[in-house]
Amino acid sequence: MRWDHARRHAACGLLALALLTSCSATEPRPDVGGSVAEPAPGATLAWSRVVATGTRPFAVVGETVLLADGTALLGLRRSDGGELWRLPFVDADRFTVAGAHLVVERSRTGSFVASEPTDSRSVEVFDAATGSPRWRAEGQARAVVRADAVYLTRAADHVTTAHEIADGRARWTASGIGIANDSIGARLPYAPPSPRYLTTTGGGTVAAVDARTGAVQRGRLGSHDWYALVADQTLVATDNDPPPSERRCTVSVTTVAVDGTNQRTTTAFSGRQADNSCERALADTDNGQSALGSGTRIAVSSADGRPQVLDLATGAITWTAAAPGVPIDGDDHSLLVRRHADTGDLTLLDFAGGRQRWTAPDTGLPGTSASWNSAVTSGLVAVTGAADDQPFVTVYDADTGRLRGRFPSWLAGAGDSWVAVTHGNGTADQLTVEFWTFSSR
Repeated sequence: MRWDHARRHAACGLLALALLTSCSATEPRPDVGGSVAEPAPGATLAWSRVVATGTRPFAVVGETVLLADGTALLGLRRSDGGELWRLPFVDADRFTVAGAHLVVERSRTGSFVASEPTDSRSVEVFDAATGSPRWRAEGQARAVVRADAVYLTRAADHVTTAHEIADGRARWTASGIGIANDSIGARLPYAPPSPRYLTTTGGGTVAAVDARTGAVQRGRLGSHDWYALVADQTLVATDNDPPPSERRCTVSVTTVAVDGTNQRTTTAFSGRQADNSCERALADTDNGQSALGSGTRIAVSSADGRPQVLDLATGAITWTAAAPGVPIDGDDHSLLVRRHADTGDLTLLDFAGGRQRWTAPDTGLPGTSASWNSAVTSGLVAVTGAADDQPFVTVYDADTGRLRGRFPSWLAGAGDSWVAVTHGNGTADQLTVEFWTFSSR
């Protein structure tokens, strides 16, 4: 089952972006008295800041950096880290970036699957640049956030209302549906783009809902304990648990057009870990990812263990890589592959056609570690590694694989031209966050 897989990968927290407290003593820890950062030419430490220990989600919206700090959510100036605004924020809260807005779920119930909607006490929406409140919804509900709207399902009566992100105005209200949060290519804390259709689950089936009107479409599929999403106008449900008699890492992908036509089942495969066990998941659930890819195309593996891209709209394999490996991260331009799902050398492929751009050695940190994290952007690729029980973050140029820097830290976040890392500073209840920028040279 999906939550069993997520629990295995989340032993020390739901989002292992920057952990210093809750993990065991065997987890790698940056040594503040040891090695120092090794930036390559073009890398600049823009600023650093001391924050409370714990999981620290990190995001950038325009010229504003968003950073949780124990009891507050901070809006910082991107250029120098100066504080612009602060909002009350505790560990049970969660924030999601939706375009220029910030959605905060208060007292959110935890889940082993980070993308799974769970009950929260209230939902508040703010302007990300100024921290100014925009609107608020009280009462226990489950929130699904997209760039243009917040979909709230009340736990008491299973009524869902779509609220415009800017002002909270109700777009539509529908009874008896709950919105699923799976999507392609999205990564917390950023919301997926505005969709034409969303997925609703209930009664053992999944269906598509028109995001503009709330109308449930004719297409129906049986639900499983894995992914349920809409890729453009194709409803998708997957079963990532191979049958007991199946020795391959089979993923059954069932699709139907939202209007109920053209139903098919395609056999794909998940990758394997170094011990030959099936990875089952198609993306890192700790980051809120359901599938790597863009549009209707997602990354899977072939029966013989090579990266592939599957077009969900047609059921066809778009390309298969020449060398073995398992997709572990990516964006709509690039696919990061590791020799095994949890260990091995790294390769970056073009997502469009599978061309190999560059390779890099194994980072020395297994993907099952709570300290593991990676990020792929159009400009940079950042991965966490470890040597002699000391973690570090290695940053590569996305196009060439050129080394841009190595930092004795945990990875907190990355963008096209920036990387945020965290490390201990000799104080048990504090972390230091560093914001590094990278020029094109």
